[in-house]
Amino acid sequence: MIKRLMIFVIAIACGCSSSTSIVSSWKSPDATPQDVELTKVLIAVLGNSEASRRIAEDKVASLNAKVHPSYQVLMNAAAATDTTRSSNILREQGFDGIIVMKLVDKDKSTDWVPGSYSGYWSMHPYYWGGFGYGGYYDPGYYTEDVTYIVETSLYSLKGDTRLLWSGISSTVNPSSVEKTVQDIAMKSYDQMKTDGLLPAENGK
Repeated sequence: MIKRLMIFVIAIACGCSSSTSIVSSWKSPDATPQDVELTKVLIAVLGNSEASRRIAEDKVASLNAKVHPSYQVLMNAAAATDTTRSSNILREQGFDGIIVMKLVDKDKSTDWVPGSYSGYWSMHPYYWGGFGYGGYYDPGYYTEDVTYIVETSLYSLKGDTRLLWSGISSTVNPSSVEKTVQDIAMKSYDQMKTDGLLPAENGK
């Protein structure tokens, strides 16, 4: 079953943060749901931080025994994106699919939130004329948002190495590596269904 095998795109039990969205996606024109009926999948998360990469890969792999972190299989993580170098190794070990997550951009933006004054008139016997004016001032402040753009690609190793699907996701102010991976997984799963790569839950 697809939901047992495609761990990266399984609907995960915890909720998905609204800060993550798929901004674009592509599906191979000849890809079918049968192409993603995979039995052994490699998850490769590419980035500058070795610790973050391992945390992310372990998080995905912990959700299903069918998925294996690339750092435990390939000596060089970068080899996961070089299909010529890695395909033979993976096929010899029984892999028939690869999922690659790659951070392609990181952007910081600063916005000014203006302050506001809340005031009111009211009757007060101790004020001159019996009226008083009260209120408070809420000062403005700066906010800084950090946006991570991640490319997620799904490859099949059945026969020739084929790119089945690729999506670009945007995550604003991620709280943790683990949560970000989960958010992207849920959004990718939904987008693959929308693109017709995965069947609907009711099989229609």
